[in-house]
Amino acid sequence: MRLIRGIAVAITIGLWAVIIANSLPYFSFRRDLPFLEEKGALVDDSLWRRCFYGHVLGAIVCAAAAPFLFWDRLRVRFPRAHRWLGRLYGVSVLGWAAPAGLVLAVHAKGGLAGQAGFLLLGLLWWGATARGVQAVVAGRVAEHRRWMIRSYSLALSAVSFRLYQIAFFVAGLSDEPNYVLSLWLSLASSLVAGEWIARRSPVESRPLAWKGVAS
Repeated sequence: MRLIRGIAVAITIGLWAVIIANSLPYFSFRRDLPFLEEKGALVDDSLWRRCFYGHVLGAIVCAAAAPFLFWDRLRVRFPRAHRWLGRLYGVSVLGWAAPAGLVLAVHAKGGLAGQAGFLLLGLLWWGATARGVQAVVAGRVAEHRRWMIRSYSLALSAVSFRLYQIAFFVAGLSDEPNYVLSLWLSLASSLVAGEWIARRSPVESRPLAWKGVAS
């Protein structure tokens, strides 16, 4: 079981690294990149552009910080590092990635189904993260851990979304149905997986204040 878990973690980090590497060229601020070209005149809208870069930056910070937050050895041996990474994750999701994603969702492709999917994902991600922060401030460690598992599972929908897209592309599904189906399947997968793992998370009864909390 430990070996399987280690392989799963390594694959997840590897896929996150690919997504981050593919996102970094956006910070050259060129407009001839495929995704931006696809958006056409929308790229000239200052609000959309700020939200786009805020979302990408927040997602990169989230992706870099989150795996370490679930590393038990770091949490136990370096609780201060865990707390600061947790704050960084919370700010990146609540302040940047999720709110900006809601604005981007209004302009998502895939019609109403695509827009609704991204809006729901953004709201759930923001809500799960907010509940996790609220719990840790109140010293409810077990509840905090469960909500952060749900939050990170929703963040991982960015990974599963791309995997579904590749699979359906290979199967010959056309672009727009592929996009919408991959989006909703990734959201459903994240909700189910996150809830299943959260319910299996050990219950910790020891209350901790925000200053000394660890998830």
